[in-house]
Amino acid sequence: MKPAKTKEKFIELRAEGLSYAAISKSIDVGKSTLVGWGREMELDIRECKDERLNEVRVKYKLHREAQMQRYGKWLKKIETELSKRDFSYLKTDRLVQLAIQLTGEVRVFDPREKEEADRDKNVVTIEELEQMNREVFTASI
Repeated sequence: MKPAKTKEKFIELRAEGLSYAAISKSIDVGKSTLVGWGREMELDIRECKDERLNEVRVKYKLHREAQMQRYGKWLKKIETELSKRDFSYLKTDRLVQLAIQLTGEVRVFDPREKEEADRDKNVVTIEELEQMNREVFTASI
């Protein structure tokens, strides 16, 4: 009978996506035993994987929030500088382009359109979450 710590380590490694062969080398337990543990502890592995994905989501959200704050500060500085400037030097076609772009941006302030745009921006695939997970755990090693 293997110690509980060995089984806990197995759950963690399996949740990280390691193969039975890699885990076998890491914790010195036979592959056939690990396959049995995998069936036996499937729910624990899934819960551990979900916890890790949630940790990644939180870290990613915090990163995004910090990034948005930086962008907000930069935008305020840019807007302050732009308010001091005259656009008379711009050609008509460029002014029209800017007007069209700004019109699109202003539409996002309509609550219905903003909600739809936010929904589209917040879609994250499982593959993207797993990639973020790998990046976070690789960086922490």
